[in-house]
Amino acid sequence: MRRRDPAAYSSTAAMTAPAMPHDDQRTPSAPMSDERMQMRYGPMTPEVLEFYNRLRHIPLESWIDIAVRGEADDARAEAARVAEIAAEAVPGAVVRVRRAVEGIAGGASAFAHPTDVARMARVATAAALALVARADLEAPIFDRVYGVFADVIPAEGLGDERRLAGEADR
Repeated sequence: MRRRDPAAYSSTAAMTAPAMPHDDQRTPSAPMSDERMQMRYGPMTPEVLEFYNRLRHIPLESWIDIAVRGEADDARAEAARVAEIAAEAVPGAVVRVRRAVEGIAGGASAFAHPTDVARMARVATAAALALVARADLEAPIFDRVYGVFADVIPAEGLGDERRLAGEADR
């Protein structure tokens, strides 16, 4: 059996590894272009990203309470309809929203029951999809689906900071 060189696995090996040819082409801090931004969540991308940011800072107990209120039978049916509308408005948005929200909610899995975490993810996904499809939704439907978050993350003003930052870059 061949022995591995322990130096190859040391912490300094990663620091001295040769650069990949594309490393200099990546600019992680560069702002996203308008076209690329639109591809993520459509014209409501800044609002959705700001919703995610604020969602990360909601106290766990509050988020669980919101999830319980948002799990009514009629809310689930409307959330499914909102998901269909969002899928038509921005192809791929439903998958991107679910992945993002499940990642955020997954952080609570060490502190909350798995049923609560799943409920939190469902309700937050529905709210984010309501933001994606907001232009295509009637106001009462948007209010019912997103409304459970209205007290902690008001929909009005979401994304304003990102939009202003994007305009300042131009």
